[in-house]
Amino acid sequence: ALTTPPLRLASTFFMKYNTAKSSSSLPDLEMLMRSRRQVLQDILNAACAALTLSPYAVLPQEGRERIELIIAHPSYVDEEALNDLVSITQRYWSLSKNASIDLLSGIAGHFTTIAHLLKESHPTPIYERLCSLASENALLLGKNFHDVREYDLAWEYYKFSLKIAQDSHNTDLWANGVGRIA
Repeated sequence: ALTTPPLRLASTFFMKYNTAKSSSSLPDLEMLMRSRRQVLQDILNAACAALTLSPYAVLPQEGRERIELIIAHPSYVDEEALNDLVSITQRYWSLSKNASIDLLSGIAGHFTTIAHLLKESHPTPIYERLCSLASENALLLGKNFHDVREYDLAWEYYKFSLKIAQDSHNTDLWANGVGRIA
C-alpha cells in the first residue's frame, strides 16, 4: 500500500520507539510526537482544503443541479446559471485573500468549466458575460500564480485576461487587469 511521506515518517519513528532501549527512547518519543502532530496538521489541512475548494457546496441544490446541467449541455446557459458562476467566482476572490496555493486547482477547474461553456454558441449577452467571467477567472489565476511567485504563469493568465476583456468590451475588467500587471 502507498503511504504518504508523513505517515511513512511516523511509522519509522513508531518502529524506532518500540525497539528502542529504555533511556535512549526519550528523544525518539519526542520525534514521534512531533511527527504525529505533523500528520494531524496535514490531515486538517486536507480537510479544510476539501471544504473550501468545493465552490458548488455554497449553492442551493437548485443551483448545483443547474451547474451540472450546463456542464453536460453548454447550450442551456441562462442568466440564473451565469449568476451561479459569478457567485462561485466571487467566493474564490474572497478565499484567495488568505490561501492562494490551496485554491489553484479549484480556480483552474472553474476556469476550465467556463472555457468549456464558451465553446458553444450563445446569444451575444450571455456570450459576453461568459467572456467576462473567463477574463475575471484568468485574472484571479494570474493573481494567485503571482502570489506563489510563478511569474511566467501569472503573466500568461494576465495577458489572456486582458485580451478577453478587451474583446468583450469590458473596460472595467481590462483596467483592473492593467492595474494588477502594473
